[in-house]
Amino acid sequence: MKKLLLFLSITFFIISILYSQCSDPYAGQDTAFCGNTGQLTVENATTGYWTANLLEGDISAALDYYPSNTSEEVYVTTSGSNVIFEFIWVDESGPCSDTVIVEFVEMPSADAGEDAIVCGTCIELETGIGNGEWLDPCVFEPCIGPMGDIACVTSYESFIFVWQESNYAITSPTLICTDQDEMIVTFYEVPTPQISLETTDTTVYGLTFNNLTAEDSGAGITGFWDSSNPATHFGDEFSNNTWVTVPEYGTCDFYWVEFSGPTFNTEFCSNQDGPLTIHFLDSVYSDVENNLESKIDIFPNPASETIFISSDNKIQSVEIYDVNGRLILFRNKSESEMDISKLDSGVYFVEIMIDDKQIIEKLIKQ
Repeated sequence: MKKLLLFLSITFFIISILYSQCSDPYAGQDTAFCGNTGQLTVENATTGYWTANLLEGDISAALDYYPSNTSEEVYVTTSGSNVIFEFIWVDESGPCSDTVIVEFVEMPSADAGEDAIVCGTCIELETGIGNGEWLDPCVFEPCIGPMGDIACVTSYESFIFVWQESNYAITSPTLICTDQDEMIVTFYEVPTPQISLETTDTTVYGLTFNNLTAEDSGAGITGFWDSSNPATHFGDEFSNNTWVTVPEYGTCDFYWVEFSGPTFNTEFCSNQDGPLTIHFLDSVYSDVENNLESKIDIFPNPASETIFISSDNKIQSVEIYDVNGRLILFRNKSESEMDISKLDSGVYFVEIMIDDKQIIEKLIKQ
């Protein structure tokens, strides 16, 4: 019996020694991953399994191992964001174990905003939510500023603006999780329309004016004429040099409108010059003036304060009418001087009676 007990004791001792020799597993250095999935690897392992303890973050965060928690190389996915776990490899050789701290950093989702069209050369960069910035402002000229600043360009074309958001690991300061999104901004020129007529050229006898003229619009810009009278007829409303016919005598205002923009919104960027006021007079005035104009002289013309009327014959009366045919001033004396300082600026017609004949002269009041 003593020999049997001795044999059992020695056998148990040998088995204990064999099973108590730990394989010294190594679970690796503490690390961090961008997103919710990371890889764990244990070295010097025999058979065993992974287990974990939550150190920081959402307590409801669950773990999923692939292919299984008994694999020495395993992918682990957590349902939480910005969480820190202590992973433990329990090796059955000892049993013994090793631990590794792993942080899962939320992967940002950058949003630069919708593509945009801009009238002019500057845009206020208001897009982007979270820890982000517009990338190096000098990757192309001209430089642009960070979110909230005004970004300006020097040419009318499309530019790509890149918004980057970043999240930083707590346990591994060198790990930065980033995401980028692009916004394409197309800049369109602000038109600068300019009518090129002088005010002295804006009176015509009859209902047609043959010299509506504006400066050339330039590349990428379209222009057209508009009028205060909807019944106006243009020779070519999109030409910067055309004729126009109005339905009645009097004054009519004209505008040269220019615009630029994308094909789906061609009038996105617009501007206009005007009004250009043109006086349409009954052609009977033209006949009277042309036949008798050599017998009379009004100076200065244009004038702002006083005009002088010179004639070889005695002046019987002087009447001044506006372009609508209303009598504004009247004088039945032969004096050569006449005060017009109280008249509004514009075009007037001076009707002068000499030797019982009517002479009409155009007067411009400044």
